[in-house]
Amino acid sequence: MQYLVINETTLTQLQTFESVEQLNESIKLHKQAHELTETDRNILDAISRYSCKYAGVCYLSKQKIAEDAGYKSRRTAIRACNRMEALGIIEQHETKRVKGDRRQSVNVIVIKEVAKASNTTDKGQVTRNCHSQVTADSHAIETPYKTNSSNTYKETVSSDSEITTDEIIKRGLKNAIPSEIYNVLSPHFGGQELYDIYGILLRAKAAIDRSITLEVHADKFMTVFYNVKALYKAGKVRKSLRGLLYASWECLSAEISRQEAAVAMGVM
Repeated sequence: MQYLVINETTLTQLQTFESVEQLNESIKLHKQAHELTETDRNILDAISRYSCKYAGVCYLSKQKIAEDAGYKSRRTAIRACNRMEALGIIEQHETKRVKGDRRQSVNVIVIKEVAKASNTTDKGQVTRNCHSQVTADSHAIETPYKTNSSNTYKETVSSDSEITTDEIIKRGLKNAIPSEIYNVLSPHFGGQELYDIYGILLRAKAAIDRSITLEVHADKFMTVFYNVKALYKAGKVRKSLRGLLYASWECLSAEISRQEAAVAMGVM
C-alpha cells in the first residue's frame, strides 16, 4: 500500500475548501442538513477551529479535540467523529509514523463539502472561530493514499450499489455506539432513526450529568428502553415514543447521578 507523508503538499491535496469562509458556510449547512446531537455539534465546531491553515483539514488528536470542545474523554470525540463520518459530514484517514516505531498516529479529519459555499460569509466569523492549525508532528506521518489522474485525494467508492444511505449510517454507528446499547437498539431502528434515538439518550443524560458513563449503566438504560417500548406498543401512553424515551432516560440519569453522588460522599 502506498502512503502519503503529512507535509504541506499532502495537506494541500487533502484540502476541501479554497477559503475558511467556504469552510464556515459548509459547517453551517451540515448543521442544517443533519439532526446532530449537542456533542456532535461541539466536536464539529472544535474540528473546524483547527481546520483553517488547510481549509477543511484537521490533524489534531482526538484527546485535544475533546478538550477543546469541553469534554474530558477522547472517546467522546471518537464516537462523535464516527457518527459524523457515517452521515457523510467528515472523512477520517488513519496515519502512522514513517520513521521510528511506525506506530499509528493521529487521524487526519477532512470536513466534506455540502454545497458550493458563498464568499459572502461574515469574515468576522473566521477570526472568531479559527485557531491557527497546530504544526505537524516533528516525526513524519503517513496515511493510506490512492492517486487518480487529477492527483487529488478521493475515497474509493463501493461497487455495491444496493447499499442504501440508511444502511451506511447504521454500519457506521456500530463502531460509534457502545456495543451493549447498539445490540439492543439496532434491531428496532434503521440507520437515521438509530442515530436520532441515540442522540435522545445522549441529550437526556447530558441534561442531568455529563459524567455518567453509558457503558457502565448500559443495562439500566436499555431496561428503560424495553419498558417504554412495551408501554408505547400497548397504547398506554399519550406521549410520542421519542418524548417518552427522553423523559424516562432523564429520570434514570437523575437517579444514577444521585446514587453516584451518595457513593462519592460515603453515604452508601
